[in-house]
Amino acid sequence: MYHRYIIKTVKDLKNLFSKVGRYNKNINNYKSAGNIISIPSYAFRNYAEYLFEKGLTKEAEQLLQDASLFVSNSADALIDLGEMKQKSGNLDEAVDYFEKAATETKNNFKALYLLGTAYCIKGNLEKAEKALQQAEKINNKDYRVYLSWGILLLKKKMYKEAKEKFEISVKYNMEDARSLYLLAITEIELGYLDEAEEKLNFILHSTENNFEVMHNLAYVYFKKKNYDKAVSLATKALKINSRKKETYVLLSDTFAEINQPEKSFEILDIAINAGLKDQIILMSYGNNLQKFGEYKKAINYLNDAVNTFNITNSDELFSLLSKCYYFENDKENALSNAEKALTSNSENSVALEIKARINFDNNSLHEAISLFNKALKNSSNKASIYFMLAKSYNILNDAEKSEKYYEKAIEYDKNNSEYYTDYIKFLTDTKQFKTANTKILSAIKVLGENSDLLNLQFLVKYNLAKENFYRYNIEETLEIAKKIENNYPNSFLYQNEKNELTEGLGRK
Repeated sequence: MYHRYIIKTVKDLKNLFSKVGRYNKNINNYKSAGNIISIPSYAFRNYAEYLFEKGLTKEAEQLLQDASLFVSNSADALIDLGEMKQKSGNLDEAVDYFEKAATETKNNFKALYLLGTAYCIKGNLEKAEKALQQAEKINNKDYRVYLSWGILLLKKKMYKEAKEKFEISVKYNMEDARSLYLLAITEIELGYLDEAEEKLNFILHSTENNFEVMHNLAYVYFKKKNYDKAVSLATKALKINSRKKETYVLLSDTFAEINQPEKSFEILDIAINAGLKDQIILMSYGNNLQKFGEYKKAINYLNDAVNTFNITNSDELFSLLSKCYYFENDKENALSNAEKALTSNSENSVALEIKARINFDNNSLHEAISLFNKALKNSSNKASIYFMLAKSYNILNDAEKSEKYYEKAIEYDKNNSEYYTDYIKFLTDTKQFKTANTKILSAIKVLGENSDLLNLQFLVKYNLAKENFYRYNIEETLEIAKKIENNYPNSFLYQNEKNELTEGLGRK
């Protein structure tokens, strides 16, 4: 709306309209008198703004329709009409008015900028970018153009390009923190967590009770594994806005990461009891349940989301269902839900991995390998996929590739005992005893001693001792057997091999 000439009181408006009332009877007669009618056009627009703010939308719209017929400032009236329609949620009509305003006057920056913004909201990103490019040519120092352009690029997931636009917007934006805030959000997407943290902290200390900033800063701390700060900020954000579902989810996920399932589910129960139950909350419940191996309960929550909210095209939800069904050994439902997920998003990594695992179980190893490789592209669980590739190639007797993928699995997850034990067994089976011994030492260093690793260490040392039967090697191997028997009663697996070494030592 046009604010420069706002008439502040209804009395002033009535006085002005009494002077120009004759124009209202036949506005068209004055279209040629541009030198004398600018004042009534402003009056129409300002009075229309007043009426709109009072909720008299139809009356306001009629006044602006009349104002748009004046020669002077007609484009401004069309822009006002567009803004009014946009505020009312009528984007299609808003776009029509902005387009008319842009056509009526050449180089109308405001019309083009607003047209680009409206197209962006509508999702017509190609037309939006074209309008914003035209606006930039007229004024390349207005932050709003770059702000809308950055949002457009965010929608297209062009994060590097969005960052560039937001940086320009920050340079010229002296009015508010929106440009800086969205730049920080983009940096989170790009993984520039330190930079995002710095900006969000600046905004937080410059504004009051900014729960959106608190939420996103908590998310940054979550990503940086600073869980204490994440919990603190998310809790503060919820005290300010107890209706923000995403913050409940973030807080629940944080407690899940620090292995506090009771608190994780308690947070989501609070959200549900507050009337915030929706597919986001239910999906978060299902996701965190499956993290703790509660697959049956997870399936119940996820199916509740599907049935209650009639969901048909959420690849994230259906892929999660697929995973839970798979680990409940219901492969029919696992495959069905994986297919639903892939119909919505053919690159969903979880669904692809589950399909691959089903093929692996069915001994369709080449198809499994193909699907595992597709899943790797977008997966956040690369260690698990590399591990399954290693097992697949092992069955196919491709020792070189199997070893390669075992190494990759451990590279991505150094704390998984299954990866180590399976890899060590593979090395033992392929008679790579020295390498196996090195991996056992690495595993013990990371995971600590346990009966499985010590049994494998005994087996490897036994095979190394057999190669030369040096007294030192035999004694060292027997010490491992003794440690297992003392520390893990009834867990020692290789009595025959121990007897063989004992007899050999007796002959030394």
